[in-house]
Amino acid sequence: MKSDALAFLAATVFVAAGVSSPPALADVPSNDTARIQQYEDQAIAFEPQGSRSYTLTRGGRRIDDSLLASLSDDPDLLDEVHTAQRDRHIYELTTGIVGVPLGLLLAVDNFFGHSAGPRKFGGVTLPPSIVAPFAASDPLSFAISIGGAIVAIYGAWQLGEFIGEAAGTYHPAYLPQAEAKAAAKEYNQQLAIELDLTATETAEATPEASPSAMPNAVPESFPAGEDGSGCWALRQAVPYVQAKLGLDFQPYLEWTQDLHDFQTGLIQNGAWHVLFAGPDPKADIDASVPLRGGISWTGVRPYFSRYRNGTDLMSNVRVDSPRAMFLLKEPFREQQVGWLPAGSYVVLYPYWGRLHGPIWTVQLSQRRLPPAVGIDAKFGTLVDMARYREHPPIP
Repeated sequence: MKSDALAFLAATVFVAAGVSSPPALADVPSNDTARIQQYEDQAIAFEPQGSRSYTLTRGGRRIDDSLLASLSDDPDLLDEVHTAQRDRHIYELTTGIVGVPLGLLLAVDNFFGHSAGPRKFGGVTLPPSIVAPFAASDPLSFAISIGGAIVAIYGAWQLGEFIGEAAGTYHPAYLPQAEAKAAAKEYNQQLAIELDLTATETAEATPEASPSAMPNAVPESFPAGEDGSGCWALRQAVPYVQAKLGLDFQPYLEWTQDLHDFQTGLIQNGAWHVLFAGPDPKADIDASVPLRGGISWTGVRPYFSRYRNGTDLMSNVRVDSPRAMFLLKEPFREQQVGWLPAGSYVVLYPYWGRLHGPIWTVQLSQRRLPPAVGIDAKFGTLVDMARYREHPPIP
């Protein structure tokens, strides 16, 4: 009887342990079709979104980076995600909790203007103003009110992102693209080993992005460009390079030394150079796009490689090189430069210092200093680049 009781107790403990700490994988099915189906349900699909963001799906449902890190069983990756997530949440909560009431106070109080005593608005009596320094008729009061409304809206937006992430409807990217893709790939490989799948079976079941997405590599909103313009060169380079090297290669910067005046913004000979960030910095390429002839590539210049984690050009550029050069013509004329000296660089940067957004600019060949002015490639406005500088001069 005692031995029966001990056996029953051991079985009970074993079952309880199994319930409280389920294995990462269920029992491996003996049927090949069932094993492939289990792989399809549990494998992680990685799909890049632009040059920095991405989506992760598992079994057809979106997952976040913390689940990827947990499934990867990598403490360092999990710590990296949790640190980035904590910092983001602190920013969102602080901005929302402070920004919403402060913004509303500024907006409402300045809308009604300064008053030392109670104010009547219809049938409502308002208390004396709290922070409004000007009368309601003063334009400054209106400007402060608008500013307060913007602060309140931004704070509410940050709170909305925090709530959306907590509810599982918003999935921000906390990892660099290459790191997230490598973690998903490593997990999928381990899953295939545990399910005893062959390479052929794994390839058939791998939930990767379809190559049919290639024709849509250039967004419809991106300028069509004209022969010899910067946007024309990007349109030529992106599908060609990605067809040869894969969707991992994303453009991040463009330059040429073959523009010789501010009038057309088109190369008459020579080539545009489009820089692509690969899965690894050592794999980055500089694709040469001539006006006539085939596209080729080499390694990236060390100076330009620092911009590899910049803005997604294809989603943010709205202004092509002819328009940018036309807008830069007058500022350079003021510097007594009416044409581009041989060897001058025309560059489309993904960002400039603290200025987040693509910038067209010119680096004159005879000067060692960084460019002073540029054109915002999204809005077509003149930018004083010296205000946002954070890096050393161009060598």
